[in-house]
Amino acid sequence: MKKISITKRILILGIVQLAFLLMIFLVVVTILYRETKSDIIRSSENLLELYVNDIDSRLQDVEIQLNEFLYQNGELTNIESDNEARRVYGALNVRDQLGEMLAISSHIQIVVVAETEHDVCVDAAKEEVSASALIAVREFTTDYARGESRTAQWRFAEIAGVKYMYKAYRWNSRVVAAYIPVKEIMEFGKELTLDDQAFALSDGSGTVWDITGDYSASDAVVAEGDAAADHLESVSAEIRSRVAYMKEISVVPEQAVLTLYIRDLDIIGNVQLSLVIMLLLLAVCAVYTAILVRYTRAELLRPMTELTGLMTRISQGDYKLRARENYSSREFGVLAQTFNRLMDEILKLRIQRYEKQIELKDTELRCVRLTLRPHFFLNAMTTISGLSMQNKNKEIETYVRTFSKTIRYMFRAGLYTVPVKEEIAHVENYCEMQELKHPGCVFLYTDMSAECENWMIPQLIIHTLIENEYKYAVNPERMLTILIRISMQNYDGENMLSIEVEDDGKGYPPQILEQINGNPDKDAEEKENTRKEEGTRVGLWSIRKILYLMYGRSDLFHISNLEPHGCRNRILVPEKAVNELREEKEVQSL
Repeated sequence: MKKISITKRILILGIVQLAFLLMIFLVVVTILYRETKSDIIRSSENLLELYVNDIDSRLQDVEIQLNEFLYQNGELTNIESDNEARRVYGALNVRDQLGEMLAISSHIQIVVVAETEHDVCVDAAKEEVSASALIAVREFTTDYARGESRTAQWRFAEIAGVKYMYKAYRWNSRVVAAYIPVKEIMEFGKELTLDDQAFALSDGSGTVWDITGDYSASDAVVAEGDAAADHLESVSAEIRSRVAYMKEISVVPEQAVLTLYIRDLDIIGNVQLSLVIMLLLLAVCAVYTAILVRYTRAELLRPMTELTGLMTRISQGDYKLRARENYSSREFGVLAQTFNRLMDEILKLRIQRYEKQIELKDTELRCVRLTLRPHFFLNAMTTISGLSMQNKNKEIETYVRTFSKTIRYMFRAGLYTVPVKEEIAHVENYCEMQELKHPGCVFLYTDMSAECENWMIPQLIIHTLIENEYKYAVNPERMLTILIRISMQNYDGENMLSIEVEDDGKGYPPQILEQINGNPDKDAEEKENTRKEEGTRVGLWSIRKILYLMYGRSDLFHISNLEPHGCRNRILVPEKAVNELREEKEVQSL
């Protein structure tokens, strides 16, 4: 028996319902258009007040900055001095103060101080201001300073193709002016302006400087100079001729005015008749919707709920579940069959992914191992070279013998765990080898209880700390005391081995403490990039990496400084390693 497509059924019912909804929509639009007339006007007026308040707050902020600069500034008198050195010094200080003003105020784009008697001009501008625009504003300010105007009020001007609203304070031959682009002043309205609304900003004489909103006023932006101004005036006149509502508010009395225009507020239809029609249509639609809901529930919602529950159980880990394929609709039958095939493929891919992760983890552990060995060999070769240059052949023979034991220990296995006592024996052999290079410079003492001797720890982890001591803390002028303290400790409810390596040296630099300890949740890639940039403390980074790879935790290694001097390295080792490489063949000879 051929299954009927549920899509066709829903489509037919949806078309019928859409017709009813369209009728309801037309009625509702008519009613809402009539009933919301007052709301539109009220909300538009509220928006206008918000817009005016935003512009007013910008202008007040600029005035505050200018007043603080003018009345709390003794450097302005220096640029009027007859002494050229004082003028230069004052100009430099004024420039710095202007830069601070721009940093504090986000509204000012350009601020200029011009003094005409000695032809001094100091300015500061935001980064987006071009050099040509800054020069034009500077020349405009200088011409203003030479003019006759004395009143400090907000004015408009177009300079180098950019419209500005500016305020200038004049004292004798000195002028301080701040410029705000009109475009930025109008940004608030561009974000909030609704359809059929427009805002026009004009000066006290009624000249329109910018229009924003749904009136094609943006075309004025492409024009320049007098053409732009004429175009704005024509657009403003066109708006006034066909708007349904208009209101203007003074931003600054007799200096700046913001005007609101609303295009259309016509009322269509009869409210009461529309409500009756809407109620009748809604009743018919409600009955029909009930039928549609019942059918949709049986043919669509129940199968979807069943599939959703199945997916939830699979997401919880039961990957053996499969969807039934005997649905009454063809679409759900195909969906169930496809879903089952996808689950079989996903299960196969998950197995492959797990195998790949295990392989990558093993490779990463081996790579960390290879970063430790060249680091140690380089130090050893440097020591042998130094003894050779001193003709200490007997010491070289002893050093090579102890060095051979160390190499056998290092190459005997990969990154795996060894008993603590075996690691300590290797450390003592390493210190004997280093004694030839630094005679009488290190006193090593180990404090370890018998219960800790057979605890398994990562190979070479104590060795790396001791090697770091010899590289950074040993000083030929004084003996360095190194204490290795090994004990059992309960950490986060888990029994762990605590390894503490302390010295009485100069301690770690602050940046090393911050980098090594850091935040356990910090991005690992960022830490690795920092280590590469610094290029130091490879051993400490290796310890942190080894502990994370082998135990899956980033809180097992911590370094700190001691008072009055010295440092402490603390390592916590859990009982079992999560990842551990298998033991390799022992190296018998070098």
